[in-house]
Amino acid sequence: MSGANKSVERRFPALTGLRGFAALWVLTYHAWFLAGPKALSLTVPFLGTTYLHPLISIGWAGVQIFFVLSAFLLSLPIANATYETNLHDANPRRFFAKRLVRVFPAYYAQIVILLGVAALMDQPTLAEGLQWVHLLTMNFMPKPLGDPSLNSINGVWWTLPVELSFYLILPALGPLALGKGRWTTFLWLMIIMLVWRYCVIAFTQDDRNISLLWFSQLPGSLDSFAIGIMCAYLF
Repeated sequence: MSGANKSVERRFPALTGLRGFAALWVLTYHAWFLAGPKALSLTVPFLGTTYLHPLISIGWAGVQIFFVLSAFLLSLPIANATYETNLHDANPRRFFAKRLVRVFPAYYAQIVILLGVAALMDQPTLAEGLQWVHLLTMNFMPKPLGDPSLNSINGVWWTLPVELSFYLILPALGPLALGKGRWTTFLWLMIIMLVWRYCVIAFTQDDRNISLLWFSQLPGSLDSFAIGIMCAYLF
């Protein structure tokens, strides 16, 4: 195995740690928000009082860290194949299989656990056939195209459909973003992101919840993924 291949395929413990901090940041934000946002402070002798809530209140930014890291790590094999060997070495079939195995089993396991807990607590569970279809397909489409009754589920897991959408386009997008026209592709991704966000705000301004869900679907998150892809090229 060449040195270039080794550099691409090795583990990145520092990035794994960074993802852990990002996950904890997001979790802390949700706990703080659901408990009722309020000022939090920590008083240390001789050092005074430090206010924690400004940092916790932007914990949602951990999601963008995840998106950038995902794009970086998944684009490295494509970058290596483009510059070191042959583009066909980045096998799309193997790529899709690994991504599906990584996402769906954990997702379905969570569904089983949460619905089981709901049943034990005599809480309402999903019974309609259409609801099960949306649930099992990860409810890619939020309201108004998706099932309105599952907005709360999509609100919790909204990053999974975004990540999976990126997985689906990366084998086609990677060669463009990592080839000679990379900067043009990067510019177009930013333009698509801005146009998407403008249209979402313009057409859903009467419903803030719908705006938030549609705002961050894949076209609206292309900036984070594009940054990760370009980092892979620079690496």
